[in-house]
Amino acid sequence: MAMDFQATTQRRQAELIVRAYIDAIASNVATNISWYDFRNDGNDPFNFEHNMGIITRDFRPKPAYRAYATMTRMLRGRKLEGELDLGEGMVVFRFGAEDNPSVTALWRRSGDKTVALPAGTAMTLTGLMGDTEQVPSEGGKVNVPLRDETPVFVSE
Repeated sequence: MAMDFQATTQRRQAELIVRAYIDAIASNVATNISWYDFRNDGNDPFNFEHNMGIITRDFRPKPAYRAYATMTRMLRGRKLEGELDLGEGMVVFRFGAEDNPSVTALWRRSGDKTVALPAGTAMTLTGLMGDTEQVPSEGGKVNVPLRDETPVFVSE
């Protein structure tokens, strides 16, 4: 089967699923979206149609599944509070709830960069695979390292 497009890596799929869902939530337009497919359609690693799922044909989770799980855990019970302006090329959404600390989801549209996010105290930085690290507050801000088009979550 000839493909006239570039294949998407599993890492890229993980980045895309989180960005797609957060963009949809933040749009206040899409009330429901779903990912095509949940499960891979086949086992051929070179067949595009066989590899769209977030779990493999034998039900093993792919990185996109883990990224989706991280996103749902981070945003559970929270609603969009608004978008923050951290400069050109940045996508930054803040989510909050009465009983839970706020969470900020952010990524760069292009290129790697460290950005300063307003914060009075140390924050927890959570990557797509659920890895966490404490980021100290310096001068009322935390420095958040961002990789090209890769969402991260910052929480209080």
